[in-house]
Amino acid sequence: MSSEKSILFSQRQGHTPLRETIQRESMDKELRTALWNYIYGNFCNRMKWFGNLDWLPKKIWTEYYKETIDTVPELMLMMARIKKDFFESENWYEVYDICEFIIQSVWQYDVEVLRNSCDDLPHKINSILEQENSAYRLVARRFIEMIGKTEIEAVEEAAAGDSEAACEHIKTAISLLSDRQNPDYRNSIKESISAVESLIRPISGKSAISFDRGLQEIKKKIEIHSALSEGFKKIYAYTSDESGVRHGLSDESNLTNTDAMFMLVTCSAFVNYLKGKCVENGIEIN
Repeated sequence: MSSEKSILFSQRQGHTPLRETIQRESMDKELRTALWNYIYGNFCNRMKWFGNLDWLPKKIWTEYYKETIDTVPELMLMMARIKKDFFESENWYEVYDICEFIIQSVWQYDVEVLRNSCDDLPHKINSILEQENSAYRLVARRFIEMIGKTEIEAVEEAAAGDSEAACEHIKTAISLLSDRQNPDYRNSIKESISAVESLIRPISGKSAISFDRGLQEIKKKIEIHSALSEGFKKIYAYTSDESGVRHGLSDESNLTNTDAMFMLVTCSAFVNYLKGKCVENGIEIN
């Protein structure tokens, strides 16, 4: 039997809402498991073998759980308590709390046996967060939000709008970005800019017009600041590898979740902007 994780139809087609795809105020079992495996393997498991680390369970017990020092449990009971919080707590943020507390505690003390083995901790933790589509990243040993409610709402508005072609491109971009088994950041970026392109043509009234010319035609109908339109021309040129662009999308070998998410949010916002301008000016999008 194949061990490959099944991707549901709604996820493949991009119909699952972004707020369910991006784990901002939630944490599913897969993310909890991945974080637990890393924390346990790199911190908790090592405490079994190095006797000089007994201060860490005491610190967790007295400073994090706020329990009395005379009741510090044995190591395995401590691990069981932490694991219970990881997987049974209804408060998703408590998992980030305990992870952050352990990480900061290790760096607070000169614990060579732990620190030397965890030099790549930020990279490893952030790889987990990225793979599991968390809205947070570990920066300077603290979890910070990288995509917020406003950005998610902008994408969802673009994906649920009345412009069918633009909506489908946004949904496909979400699907390609959120596939945990094989995320396709390059094509997600292309789908995001295609959403803008698919809207420019009907607004301009010309079905076979270039992105640049389309924006010029639109500016005859609605007021768009020249810096904004020029910025999107350059973004389109980058994604479509038009001549004259020094570094096109095809030259990028290390595209990441951050690149694709930036394009998804930015293009969604521009789609919403153009539709809003059309409403303001009484322009129907055919």
